[in-house]
Amino acid sequence: MFQIIDSQALFSLIAPKNTPAYLKAGSIVAGHINCFKGLTSEFCFVLFCFPTSYIPGKPFNPAGRVKPPKVKKKQAACYNEEQLTRLLAALEKDTLKHKTLVVLALFTGLRRGELMGLEWQDVNLEEEVIEVRQASQYVPGIGRLTKEPKNETSARLVAVPPSIMALVKEYRKEWVESRLKVEDLWQGSERLFVTWDGLPGHPEWPSQWFSKFIQRHNLPPLPFHGLRHTAATMLINQGIPDKNISGRLGHSNISTTIDIYGHLLRSADKEAAARLEEYYTEKLKAIKQVFIVIVTKLSPNRSLVLLCTKKNNPAIPCGA
Repeated sequence: MFQIIDSQALFSLIAPKNTPAYLKAGSIVAGHINCFKGLTSEFCFVLFCFPTSYIPGKPFNPAGRVKPPKVKKKQAACYNEEQLTRLLAALEKDTLKHKTLVVLALFTGLRRGELMGLEWQDVNLEEEVIEVRQASQYVPGIGRLTKEPKNETSARLVAVPPSIMALVKEYRKEWVESRLKVEDLWQGSERLFVTWDGLPGHPEWPSQWFSKFIQRHNLPPLPFHGLRHTAATMLINQGIPDKNISGRLGHSNISTTIDIYGHLLRSADKEAAARLEEYYTEKLKAIKQVFIVIVTKLSPNRSLVLLCTKKNNPAIPCGA
C-alpha cells in the first residue's frame, strides 16, 4: 500500500538553497527523509539528527541531544518524635551493644559505614568527640574493605552529648570484658562493633539487625540509614543553622543538605515564623495592657499623640 520515495531526491526539493553542504542529503548528519505515498495523499517524515552546535569535521554523538528523564526525588525517611520515643523505649530492653549502635547513629548522624569503621582510638572519651577517618564497606566478589570516608568533608570531628558519651563509656567497659573472656581467641580488632571473637563487624550487620528489631517491636518500617535522616531532622527542628548541620553530617557542600532536607528546612522556617508571630502578638498585647494612647486634635493637619502608662489605676489622667 505504501512505497518509499527516494529520500535524496525529496531532500533536494525541500531543502533551502543555502543549506550547508554537511547537512545535504546523502550525508550521515542529514538523517532520514522518508516519504510514504498512500491512497490519497503523501506523508513525508523528516528526521534531522544533528545538534545546532554541530561543527563539520568534529566527532558527533547522536545521543548528545537526548534529555534524560527527570528523577522524582523521594523525601528522606525518618521517625517523628512519637516514633523516636517508642524506638528509644524499645532499646532499653535490648543489649548494650545494640543500644550504643542506634543511639550513636541518632545523635551523631554518622553513616552506617562510618559507624562500622570506628575504632576506639577515634573516640575521645574525655573531650567527648568522635573522629571520622575511615569507613567499612562490603563489596560483592571482594568482601569487606576499609576505605576513606565518602568525601573530603566526611572526614570530620563530631561532638557527642555527655549523656551519649556516658553510654559509650559503659559499652567500652563491656567490650573490654568480652575481650578478656575469649582470651587467645580474640582476633585483635579495635573496632567498636565486632564479632564475639574480635573480628570487625560485617558492614551490612546494622541494617540486617535493625530491620528485625523494628519488626519485633512493631515499629514503622525504617532503613538503618533513616536514623541518619532522623538525626538531621532533630537538628533542623532545634533551629540549628544549615551550615552547621551540613558540617556535622559530613556533606560535601551545603547544597547537598538543602537538596535532601529542603522540605524539612521549609517546615522549620514556617515554624520559626509562627513562633515569631506568637512572640510579636504577646508583646504587643502586653504593651497594650501597660500603655494607652491619647490622640488630641490640634488642627486639621496636626495632632498630639501621648503614650501614657496605665499603672494600677487607669482612671488617673496622663500628662503630656
